[in-house]
Amino acid sequence: MSHSSSPASLSKLRLIAVLAVSQLVGWGTTFDMPSVLGRAMERDLGLPFETIFGGLTAMMIVMALASPRAGRLLVRLGASRVMAMGSVLMAAGLTVLSLSQGLVSYFAAWLIIGLGGTCALSVSANTAVVERQGAAAKRTIGTLMIFTGLSSALFWPILSHAESAIGWRASLQIAAAAHLILLVPLHCFALPARGDVLALSASAREGAKPLPRLDARGRLHAFLLIASTSSLNSLTSFGISASLIELLKLAGAAPALALTLASLRGVIGISARLADLIAGERTSPVVSGLAASLAMFGAFLMLAAFPASSFVVPLLFVLLYGAGSGVAAVARALLPLSFFTREDFATMSSNVALPQNIASALSPVIFAAMMENFGLKGVIALALTLTFLTCLSMAGLGLLKARAEASGPALS
Repeated sequence: MSHSSSPASLSKLRLIAVLAVSQLVGWGTTFDMPSVLGRAMERDLGLPFETIFGGLTAMMIVMALASPRAGRLLVRLGASRVMAMGSVLMAAGLTVLSLSQGLVSYFAAWLIIGLGGTCALSVSANTAVVERQGAAAKRTIGTLMIFTGLSSALFWPILSHAESAIGWRASLQIAAAAHLILLVPLHCFALPARGDVLALSASAREGAKPLPRLDARGRLHAFLLIASTSSLNSLTSFGISASLIELLKLAGAAPALALTLASLRGVIGISARLADLIAGERTSPVVSGLAASLAMFGAFLMLAAFPASSFVVPLLFVLLYGAGSGVAAVARALLPLSFFTREDFATMSSNVALPQNIASALSPVIFAAMMENFGLKGVIALALTLTFLTCLSMAGLGLLKARAEASGPALS
């Protein structure tokens, strides 16, 4: 028993280690990067600061539009090859960005980075796990997301020191080299072969809950509910995260307290992901996602109902919102696995990524506009509406799954 479990454990550990490095570098050198290098790029390129961050919007929109095509590539070529292609594209995009001289070359670089992100970031990484573990992938994906949630905490100081020492352009060129020299070989040669983990995790797969039996109409309903749930949640999470400090200030928190609580949100989110991971098979992505959505709805309801005359209300808000958004991020990634087979996971996840990434790209602008024009009440009203609709969509998924499981034998 121990002889057979040891190779399985080593293969799983290698899978998590390779993908954790891949996602930390991937997100840390792209999406997280302008928060540190943005001001230097603004000064050098002569572009407004909001235009610098517009590169992230361009990246997310490209990732959204290209995701269905990436899903087909994942099915045909497998995650390993597609992620290697993505690393090459992100290296090319970062190189172009390091050489950019104005608006056109700046956004051209972000378009290339967006194509690379489509191939190398979250959906492809999750697909790599599902290819190797099938329905038993929940714990591995949850573990992976705990590590990748640390990308900004790791790369903000690294990029800050690099920019101070060698400038933003050389820093980006070193980041591009990391994608080529480190990530391409990892994706091509270090990931366990598809059969390695599958063959050695039979007991985990046998313990995985069977999928509900869905006809064509049920599959369509499941996809639409997953897409709406993921998009609504992303719209809330990305919009609030981008304006959380200002939101807490409007709610009555002093600037120093607002900054401290906003920084605490990431730690709370990761802790909540860890608690959800420990809960393991006693929960499901549908149950966890519904609980997370209710926590976020409760957070905004509390902020609307009680005046923030002390630090207690902002603190409780950040605790509820941080925990809810952290668990919701894992649930979003795992929902397709609750309704569709391993073979369908890449296609379904990539199709869901289209509306979800568009929501992520537009949400900071939408929430900033609401804050500017309608203040705290407008932001809370929008957030309450979105989180309530998310709860309804998630509850619909739960009813669909319960009805399908009760209607007949489950799929194998």
